[in-house]
Amino acid sequence: MKKKLISIFSFCILLATTSCSDEHKAKTLATDFLDKNMKCDYSSVKVQKFDSTSHIGKQQIEQLHDIMSHDSDFNENIEYASYDNQEKLYYVRLSYQKKSDSSVKKKTIQTFYFDKSRKGIIAFKNQ
Repeated sequence: MKKKLISIFSFCILLATTSCSDEHKAKTLATDFLDKNMKCDYSSVKVQKFDSTSHIGKQQIEQLHDIMSHDSDFNENIEYASYDNQEKLYYVRLSYQKKSDSSVKKKTIQTFYFDKSRKGIIAFKNQ
């Protein structure tokens, strides 16, 4: 009985550690993307949600690319990771304080989509 409890406890710790690790990797991927592509400064980054979805496809990704190409806070020619019509994408929703030209901070929430390998951001959107 004791071995069974230890095994269950160990599994729960492993599961929690993996989840936190994935969330941290996703946050790092998204903040690296912001550092590379955002024109203004930001601070106070917080993860609001880390999850997966199968409700986004190639057409939606292309629409997000088009929409975000007109966002004045970002560079015009953003380089995205390739998308190969996977069934499931992962995403992380971040909130952060964006500093504008007038030094006023504005709370911003964005969702960043990536594949399981977390090699790069496939698309992102404003909330």
